Amino acid sequence: MGQAQSQQKEKVVLHLDDPTPGLSGAQLIKDLLDPLLPQVYPVATELFQQGTVAKEVYFIDQGAIKLVYVDANGKEVIIGLRSSGWLLGAPEVILAEAHPVTAVTLTRCCLYRVNSETFRLLSKHNASLSTYLQQVYSREIYRQMMRIAELKCCSARERLEHLLRRLIPELEKRDPEKEIWLQVPLKHSEIAQLISVTPEHLSRLLKLMEQDGIIGRKGGWLGVSIQKLGVLAE
Repeated sequence: MGQAQSQQKEKVVLHLDDPTPGLSGAQLIKDLLDPLLPQVYPVATELFQQGTVAKEVYFIDQGAIKLVYVDANGKEVIIGLRSSGWLLGAPEVILAEAHPVTAVTLTRCCLYRVNSETFRLLSKHNASLSTYLQQVYSREIYRQMMRIAELKCCSARERLEHLLRRLIPELEKRDPEKEIWLQVPLKHSEIAQLISVTPEHLSRLLKLMEQDGIIGRKGGWLGVSIQKLGVLAE
């Protein structure tokens, strides 16, 4: 990152892709849940645990949440991230299955909660919600297919660059001349898990990207040069 660029910095909050771009899903869910009020949860709050009965569905109004799987030996693996606009626990409630993962808040979160029975009734009898759920989970299937292709075909560095693009909100609307400084509330090992590499290899990748002027690191913040990340070429 050059000196000229360092004069144009912008700090942003982590925000993942909208699960249903163009559908205004957030407003739809809020209207359905009216007059319920959102509740605030601090960092590191466990919303539900892997293997437990799904009793509620959470709608993320603000904040970021990680989904963690624990194997039989107690090893934890982060398998996904969710932020504003996403529903948590809906598939389990609809299928009457236990939670396959544990959900933990990464940041301070503002969430709406609805009990399982109410959500099942809404999903069956409200056409707008049914359409929304269809879009959300069709997009999720599509993204999982793309992720499998990415793991098979892309290099570790390409996967890391793709993750960085996902973490910057409204990336396509941002000035490419500016540095984006992002506070990533993830452990080094968790970032490595998300791109399927070892923490040691992630360290090497980050060092190379720093040398190339694509990223910078300072006090828990990650600086990203949008222009050098190659977003405009995509």
